[in-house]
Amino acid sequence: MKSGAASLLSRLPILAALVLLLFSLTFFWPGIAEYDTVVQYQQILTDSYDDWHPPVMARLWAILSFAGHGTAPLFALQMTAYWLGLGLLAQSLRGRKAILLLAIGATPFLLGWLAAVIKDSQLIGALTLATGLIGHYRLRDRPIPAPALIVAILCLAYATLVRANAVFSIVPLAMLLIPRPRNGFARFAAMIAAIPAILLLSQPINHGLLGAEDSGVRRTQPLYDL
Repeated sequence: MKSGAASLLSRLPILAALVLLLFSLTFFWPGIAEYDTVVQYQQILTDSYDDWHPPVMARLWAILSFAGHGTAPLFALQMTAYWLGLGLLAQSLRGRKAILLLAIGATPFLLGWLAAVIKDSQLIGALTLATGLIGHYRLRDRPIPAPALIVAILCLAYATLVRANAVFSIVPLAMLLIPRPRNGFARFAAMIAAIPAILLLSQPINHGLLGAEDSGVRRTQPLYDL
């Protein structure tokens, strides 16, 4: 009897996160569409993609369009990733720390952003899930299962592609999440080498793999400055 109660108590953080997820989905459904959201959705309707907005987000949106129309599929995805990641972290922390973590996650400052279907919210959802998956095991000194690691890597890759300047924060975050290399200098060198390599790869991925046309977005900032 006691073991059953203890097991239920240990799962309370993840259960609380699921309740908060249901509340968030119900309260904000089907998500808030901003100007960028509408413009990007037009690419899906016309099957014409460019890199002014993240091609990876538009392609994912097109794949998930069978699950609903408009903002609903991506809204459900980012909100689920957000609360699942926080729930996994909270379950590892437990006690007051778990309550505080979920309370911070429910604040309008954070949750309000997740209601809008934009690249920033997609980035937050993906990074939260990746951090939650890896932290759930590393905080308890357990090996990370291959499926969890694969999902975390996919989340980090998606977050990197969904915002052009995200690489400068995601690479340092990845260095903190993964246990190797253990040597501090090696980790720093890997981080410094990874940032320009990812920046160079992002354009072939956007234009080649994801089939987005060059909109000239890379030239807007220099032209504006001039």
